[in-house]
Parts: sequence; structure tokens; C-alpha cells
Amino acid sequence: TLIVSDITTTTAEFTASPTAFALSPEGTQEINVVLLATTVGPVSGILSIFSNDPDEPEFTVALSGEGVIPPDIMVTPALLSDSLVTGDTSTRTITIENTGGSDLSFEINTRETGLDMTILDLISSEDYIQLNKSAPMGRIGFYADESRESSASLPALPKGQLMPLNSVMDIGDVIEVYDGFIDGNVGIVWVENELYVVDYLFAKLVKYDTANRTIIDVFPLHLDPYGIAWDGQYFWIGAPSGNVYGYDLDGNMIGSFSTPFVELPALTWDGINFIVYPAFNFRSTFYVVDFTGEVIETFDLSFDAAPYQMVWVEEHSSMWVSDPEFGRIVRVSLENGEARLVDEFAFFDDNGGYSISHDGTDLWWSDWEGPLYQIDDGIKEGAFWISVFPDTGTVSAGSSADITLTFDADRLFGGDYDADVVITSNDPDEPVVIVPTHLTVTGIPDIRIPNNVLLFGEAFVSFPSTMPLTIVNEGTDTLNITNVTSSNPDFSPEVTSASIPARSSHDIQISLTPSAEGFIFGVLTVESNDSDEGSIDIALLGEGVPAPEIEITPDSLFADLFTGEIDSQTVTIANIGAGDLFFDLSIDLLLDSIPPFEIVSEGGGEVFSKTSFRTNETSTAIFDILMSEAVVKSSSAKAYSDALKSWSEMPTGMVFRKNNRNMKVTAGSPFQYAYIANSFDNNVAVIDVTSNEIVGNPISVGGFPWRLTISPSAEQVWVSNRDTDNITVIETSSNTVIGTITAGDGPTGIVFSPDGSKAYVANRWSSSVIVYDAGTFDLEGTITSSISGPQDLAITPDGDYLYVLNISQGVTVIETAENSFVTNIALPSPSSTHTIKMSPDGSMLYLTYSGVVVIDVETNSIIADIGGFSNPHGLDFTPDGKLVFVMDKFNSAVKIIETTDHTVVSSISDSRFSSGWGLAIEPDGVYAYVTNPFDLTNSIVIIDIATTSIAASLSSGSGARGIATFRPFFPFWLDAEPTTSIVAPNSSIDIKVTFDAEGLFGGNYLAEIGISSNDPREVEETTIPVRLKVTGAPDAVLSTDTLDFRGVFIGYGDTLSLRVSNVGTDSLTVTDISSNIGEVTVVGPTSFMLLPREKHEVSVSVLATSAGSLSGTLSILSNDPDEPTLMVTVLAEALIPPVHLTPYDKQYPDFIRFPTSECLPIPHDPLLL
Repeated sequence: TLIVSDITTTTAEFTASPTAFALSPEGTQEINVVLLATTVGPVSGILSIFSNDPDEPEFTVALSGEGVIPPDIMVTPALLSDSLVTGDTSTRTITIENTGGSDLSFEINTRETGLDMTILDLISSEDYIQLNKSAPMGRIGFYADESRESSASLPALPKGQLMPLNSVMDIGDVIEVYDGFIDGNVGIVWVENELYVVDYLFAKLVKYDTANRTIIDVFPLHLDPYGIAWDGQYFWIGAPSGNVYGYDLDGNMIGSFSTPFVELPALTWDGINFIVYPAFNFRSTFYVVDFTGEVIETFDLSFDAAPYQMVWVEEHSSMWVSDPEFGRIVRVSLENGEARLVDEFAFFDDNGGYSISHDGTDLWWSDWEGPLYQIDDGIKEGAFWISVFPDTGTVSAGSSADITLTFDADRLFGGDYDADVVITSNDPDEPVVIVPTHLTVTGIPDIRIPNNVLLFGEAFVSFPSTMPLTIVNEGTDTLNITNVTSSNPDFSPEVTSASIPARSSHDIQISLTPSAEGFIFGVLTVESNDSDEGSIDIALLGEGVPAPEIEITPDSLFADLFTGEIDSQTVTIANIGAGDLFFDLSIDLLLDSIPPFEIVSEGGGEVFSKTSFRTNETSTAIFDILMSEAVVKSSSAKAYSDALKSWSEMPTGMVFRKNNRNMKVTAGSPFQYAYIANSFDNNVAVIDVTSNEIVGNPISVGGFPWRLTISPSAEQVWVSNRDTDNITVIETSSNTVIGTITAGDGPTGIVFSPDGSKAYVANRWSSSVIVYDAGTFDLEGTITSSISGPQDLAITPDGDYLYVLNISQGVTVIETAENSFVTNIALPSPSSTHTIKMSPDGSMLYLTYSGVVVIDVETNSIIADIGGFSNPHGLDFTPDGKLVFVMDKFNSAVKIIETTDHTVVSSISDSRFSSGWGLAIEPDGVYAYVTNPFDLTNSIVIIDIATTSIAASLSSGSGARGIATFRPFFPFWLDAEPTTSIVAPNSSIDIKVTFDAEGLFGGNYLAEIGISSNDPREVEETTIPVRLKVTGAPDAVLSTDTLDFRGVFIGYGDTLSLRVSNVGTDSLTVTDISSNIGEVTVVGPTSFMLLPREKHEVSVSVLATSAGSLSGTLSILSNDPDEPTLMVTVLAEALIPPVHLTPYDKQYPDFIRFPTSECLPIPHDPLLL
């Protein structure tokens, strides 16, 4: 160890520290030597180091220096201030004087202090964004042209080689490199201190934590997203069609617009509007567009470049552009219609980049695979409204230098701005001098009216027609509209004055009220406090046309029919006006009344007759319903549910399509649960669709549950178990298994008849469909004709036709009355199939194979083959039948089809859909559910239908495949044709209104026919109340016409069951059941009531008293109008028991001394055997 004991100097002006220390072998120690000169001139001395070094106990170092007079800075003035109008500039001078004895070196920077308001504050404020978006030019809504198609894709990634450039290349300094960044990133943007990344490969928006280099959150995006801009409230992300979609911070889509081109857009936000460019195009055009896609300004690229992505930096008043084709990042200014090169950096990687952003200080850039680079942009930060020249220099002793400060109020809003001019120098006494500066800006309003012509088109004489006039204030102070006048009194403004804040817009409604027929011209003059354009004229053009006037007769409709009858009536729409009358007609089926049943509690309790329907949780049912003429009684909730076929529980406000028009159904809440088959867990999970939560425990079923269906009464769920070849029946009231039914080989799809009496099960491996009695689970028949590997089933609303989707052989049509073959519908091309669904109105079928096929049910022909899919699986209709959601597996998307023209209108992309299988929509049409067999965490993905966005995900179990939601059946009993037409003046048209009581229960049915027209007097829809009174008829059906007891023993009774069913449309009252022979009796009640579709088991007993054949008749008397008496033959053969015990008892002595034995006969008692 070296021990330094002391360090000394020979001259007092030199001092050293430390003066003592110890050093281990190979150690080092810095010694600081300070010269503090006391006089001008040379200074010298010797530094001596004393230690335990045996060779050199004293080590000396020569010291020399020179004492000079230091620089001494003096800055004038001590502060600066100025007042400007927005857009103006001014210069001020700061003088730096050196009163010292040596050179003064200085550097100048600026920093903002106490900023009252800047353009950045306003641009990022929510008020400004909302103001922009409340006006027509910025209203949030889906305005993009979704019919656009583009094959645009990302180009091959260029290498980052340097190219010959016209300007000097400057390599930006890399501040930080973030490895392991997002693969396939095609856009990045900073939102305050958080970085958001567009992931092209998985169509998602990633929230990235640069501090910890981790992903914080992920949101799904539309397919093939590209580029991103942030307007202070919403993200805007491009698509190959040139459309741009808006999202909020929670990932919900909020609006869209179309760019001027149909290509992938590079895009950014300049604080007021968007700047967009057709990405990858060589030397094309930058477009400035507003929220509607309207082009505000254009700038042609003036140098060779092919921009991939860009970011506007307000402080720089320019854009930074990623230009991989030339291996560089360029800074571009937009001036006088040209995009000009300002500066450029070489790339920092050998792979082209699609992502560039700026955080206010530095550039951020990434190539396709990462890493992410933080880059010094080479521009000094500071007060962007002050510039300094020169910002560095040297002032010799006794001299001074003038520094020019430029105040630039370009784009500044009215208000006060403060900054410090910070001067650092080598003055030892005063190294930092601060000169406070203050700028007062007087803002100026700047009016812009996007439309210089308002075209009203046709307007009815004497009736007002309005249009909005949008006024934009692009200035920096409030725009005051002082007057709005019209040269023609037929045109009039809603208001004549308004105040519009800076950078916002306002609508003034302009009305045209024609005073006469013919073309109408006028000039609207808008006066304001805009100094340049204090008055702007807007051309006004319209045409006065005569008004129609509608007259509708009658004002109500009524029909009184028996079940099965049809009646037609006429509604006349007359036009008593002078102009053409246009009208549209719709039908609203109301369930405010239901078939006329009065229900009492068990044992004849209180009668309920209110206007709603409910059941309690016990076996005894309580019903509140609207009463009508007929009265029946029952205590069975199930019977009532069966009787209504569940259509009385339709969700409120559902809209159904029929014959290409709207038909609305109004009713109460439906069964609110969804059931999911977890094929790997061999169980079924249950979701409450009102809360989107898993309820209860999974229900164990058979091996590999595949598909499942809820019965029309919502009382049971049938589950097909593929590996165990059976059906599990679940009771929904308790979610317990109540039965297991043997099926064919590989059961798959299940469908019920609309009345719930039959269940059809497709068996894939045995190429069959088995028909079951849904009440007893008994097999009723097997259908094999023309069926090959059936996948799924659908049935018409009347239950007459069954559609079997075969694995690759198209669709087989079966008539259910005889289970007979009707026809085969071949698919456009051979392909594996998956799902088939009937539309709510029963008019069409949708099925998935390599695409989506639409079948017209009336003609059994294909009417559409929709392409653009890759292995589509599950699908379902929205309750109104207007949309179909399709799980497009290999495209990792759910696509939405509009059923009016069978076109894809939207797509929801999410990586979780890549393993999607089943899809179902709950009865209220609020959510769609997608199952994912291979994603345990996200086995159920929930889509919000209104916003077409991901609402949540759940884990229901492993292997989630089949999913079933309740879809009630409703009979459409009212129709009208035509539903739209034009009626000439002084003429009329007859509307044929058809009442169809086919299959209806007895009772009252209510509806409204709504008629809307262009009659200016009838702003609200005109409604015609409609009532149909149906007189139903009971129809008694017996399970057999012969009860054959076969052999019965004398003295010992036997019992058989006879089922009485009411297959009619009104209540069946059985008044008596009697036998014509005494040996045959009915066990239990001989009179009872059955609601439509209800069944009753009658126990019939026989007790023979003598041997021989028995033959009798059982008579069932009821109010069946066709068969008031039904006869059942009763047969039996009375037999003498083969073994008798005689005597019946035996007495023995009390005491038996010796053993004794006796043989007793064994009795043959049928009751014991």
C-alpha cells in the first residue's frame, strides 16, 4: 500500500487537494491543483508529494500559469416586451458587453415561462375537439365510403442504403435504442407521456411503456390498419381503402372519413386538420383534410421521395417524414402549395420503417421489426415564438455584440406570452444572465365558409325547408357574426348573429319557404369582425314545388276470424294535394295483448287479469295477463309457456324483416342466458347475457360436447356429445341434467320444431337425422335420404321444412310431415361446411362454407354467394334480421353482412378470433358472443353490436365451441302491400291488408300500421290501429285408440296410461271419461282442462273378477267441435293365478317333543312376483 503523507506547493497561489491518502497496489488517485492568481502575469511553483515509496519518498511536479483579468458580462436591456397582432413579427436587440480583460464566450437559449395560452393548449383541449366535431364538417359518425375496395398492401421492405442527395446529410444523434419492440409496427404516436403503436400483423393498437419496455394494454382495430394520428381526443387510423377510422382511448370506434385516394394513407394531425398522403407513392401530393375528408389545401412534393409515414411538429412548423426508399428521415415544410425539403437524417437500421413520431423534444422512429429509436432532431427546444441570432459567439475584452431577437406571432392566439432569454458565458462571477421577455398578442378572427353555394333542391310552397350553413373560425380570436341577411325574403336565417371561438365552427340554419312555384335565387350576406373578409356572400338556390296532402281511410282495421282463416281488407291512401305524394308503410305487431287465458293458482285461488306476464319460483304459477272474451283455467306454467310457443316473451322493440320491409314486434323480456359447450372439459357453462358473467358451476355432460340448442319454451337445453354418441338434456330452471338420450354416430346439430314437440338431431358419422319426441325423449323416426355427413340443421317457422347442412354435399330439404326428401341444394363449389341459420322472418337461410351462401326459402335456390372469407364458422342474425355476424376464422375477424343486399358492410378484427368457432347473438340484440376452443383465457369474446367493438372477454372453460342463445318464435299474422309508392295529385292507391290466422291461438292480436310520407303537414308518422280477433278451436288427440292389457290375473289390477293432447288453438275441456264395463276404471280425475299444446296422462285400470276375455269401451267427452266423443277400445284376458296356497294358515302344538315335517305350497302372488 502506498501511503501519501503530505502534498505541498512552493507558491501560495497554487493549492492541492487531497493532501494525504493511501493507495492499494495498482490504485490511482486524482489530485486537484487550483491556481488563484493574485496579480497579472506569469505564476510558477513546485508541487511536492511525500510518501512511503522507498525509491522516491519525495516526488515533484513543476507548476506554471498566468494571471489574467477575467471577462465581465453586461447585458442590456434587462427585460424586453412587445405587442403584436397574430401573424405579425418584430425584432428587438440585446447587447452583450464585455467589460472584463479577456474574451467572453456565450451561448443563448430560450425557455417559456408563465404561458397563458398557446396554440398547443387549444389544439389539445377537449372543448376545441368537441366544437369541431359538433359541426357538420366534424360530426362524429360513420361517413367513410365503405364500398371502397383496394388491393393496397405494404411494399417490400427496402434496405436503408444512403442515396445521393442534393443537400448535406446530417446524421441525427441516437439517444436511446429500445430492442424487442412491436413486430409489424406501422404507426406510433405520443399521447402525453404514453406511446401507442399500430400493430399491422394482428390488427391491434398497443399501449407501450418505454420506461419498462413492456406492453401495457391492447385494443382491437379494423383489418389491415396503417398509420396513426392523435387529435387531442381521438386516435385516427388508416385502412387500405383510404378510409380513416377514429377510436377513443378505450378502443371504441367513434367515426370515420374517406381520404381523396383509395390507398393506404400516411397521416398526421396539424392541430386543426389532418394531413394525408398516399403512402409509398413517389412524388405525389399531401392533402390537408377536415373531419369529413373535405380537402382544404394541397401541397405537391417538390423533391424525390416516397413517404411511408409522417408526423407534424407544431413547434417546428413542419413535418418529419419517413422515406425508406431513399434510406432517410426528412423534414418537410408546407408552403405555397409545395412540400419542400428542409433537413434530412440517414436511417439507423438496414430495414425500412413505417413508424415515426415526435414527443415535443425528440424524434421516435422504428423499422418493421424494431428496434425503436429515440433520436435528437437537431433542433433546440425553447420558446417557439422567439428566435435568436446569433445564439453563440465570442466578445473580446472591451467590446460588445448585438443579438437580434425575433418575436413571431404567427398562429398565436390572443393572450400573454412570457419567456426567458438565458445567456450562459465564461464570466466567473455571473455565468448565467436571464433577460425576461413578454409578448402580448392580439388575436384576429379568420372566417371560412366551406360552401359558397347552398342548394336547397325542391321545397314545398308555403312550407319551410332548412339547411345548415357552416361557418369556421380559423383565426386566433373570437369571430363575431354581426349580421346575416338575405336578398330574397323566401330565404331566412335562423339567427342573425353568433360568436364563434377560435379554431371552431358553428352552424346557422337557413330556411327556404317558397312563396310560389319555380326556381328561387338569393344571396345570403354574412357580416363579421374578420378584418380581411368582413362580408361574405353565399349563393342560394332552390325550387318551389306544390305540396302533397295525404288522406288515409279507414282510421282503424278489425277482423274476426277462426284459426286458419285469411281475410283481406283495404286501406286507401289518397293525395288531395297538388304535388306527388311519396309514402312508406311499416307494421308494428304489439304484444300488449296475448291469447285470452285466465290463470288461477293451484286449487282455484285468486284470478289475475293485468297487463304483464310473470311466473314465481315455485311449481305453482302466477300469471298477469290482459283479459279477453274467452276464459280458461290452468295451474301449469309449462302449459302456458308451451301454449304461447314462447313468442309472448319476445324482447322489447325487436324489428323483424318480412318481404323486404320492416315489421316491428313489441313485447317483454326473454330468457336471458347463453349456454356454451366446453368440448375439452366435457361440460356446459352458463352466461347471464344481461351482466355478461358466468353463473353457477359448469354442468357435466357427455364426451366432447359439440353443439347445443335451447328449446322453444326455454325450459331445456339439448347438448350433442360427439364422442359418447348421446344427447344430454339440461333443465334450465335448475341447470341440472334430467336425461341422456341415445343418438346416432357423432351427433352434431340440433333443432326443435317451433311448437317444441319434436327435436331433430344430426348425426355426422352415421349420415342421419333422428327425430325425437321432445317431451318423452322417445325416438320417432330416422331420416337418411340424400343425407351425407350432416353438420347443422335449420327449420322453417311453421315447422314444415327441415334443412340439413351436409359436410360437403350442400343442403338437403326434408318435409317434416312425412320426413320425406324434397330436394338437394348444391353449393357453388365443394367445400367443408359449418353452420346454417334461418332468418327471423323465415324468408332466407345463411350458411358458411368457403364463403357465405344465402338461400331463398320460397324457391330453395341460392340468391347470393358472398366471398372474401377464409374458413368462416359460426354465424347468427341480429334479432331484426337486418344484419348477419359471421366468424371469419383465418382472417381473425367477425364480418358483418347487411341482409338487404347481402354485402359485407363492416369487419371487427382481433387476434383472438383466429381460433374462433361458434357465434351467437343474445335476444335483445345488444351483444354477440364468439367462442374460442383454443384460448382458455378468452374462450368467449363479447362484441358490442351497436359500436361493433370488443366489449369484454370471459373464460368459460376449455374447448368452447357450440353456443346457444334463446331465439323465440313469433307468428306474423298481418301483411300489407304495397309498402311504398308514389301517388299523383288527386289520385289514390289501395293497400291490401291481409289478416292470416293460420296457426294462431284464440284471442285478440293488436298491431299498428305506420304510414310516413312527404306531406309537410304530417311530420309525425300516421298510425292505423289494427285488431284481429281469433276464435280458436280445441282439437283432442289420443296417444292410442286401443288399450290392450293382455293377460291380467283375477283379483289383481293392472294400469296403463292414455295420453290426451290438445293440438288445437283454444282450450280443451274434457268433461268426462267413462267405461261401459265395470272392470275398467279411470284412476284420478275424469275431467280437466288443457291449454293449446298441453298434454295430460290418464291412468286406466282393469280389475278382473272372473276368467275370460274382457272387451269394453272408454269414452272421452270434450268440447272438441269435430270429435266431441273419442272412443278407446279396452282389451284384457283375465287369468286364474297358476299357484294357490291352501290352507291360508296352519296351527301347530305349543310344544313339540319330536321333530316333525310338513310340505306347504309356494304362493304365486303376482303382486309379490
